[in-house]
Amino acid sequence: MYGSASQTEMSFAMVFNFTLTQGKYKGSSFCLLGRNPVFKNPRELAIVGGTGAFRFSESIS
Repeated sequence: MYGSASQTEMSFAMVFNFTLTQGKYKGSSFCLLGRNPVFKNPRELAIVGGTGAFRFSESIS
């Protein structure tokens, strides 16, 4: 899911849920959340949660 997050530049507020279906982490998931300024590199989104192997995962600065 995403939506516009700026009136002056191309930027989105984004939420991604990734569920892994194969390999070592099959059945686990993690969620990313943040502001994504499209034309700036690098871009970062925070890990705000997870399940299975990623349970209680979060980004720490």
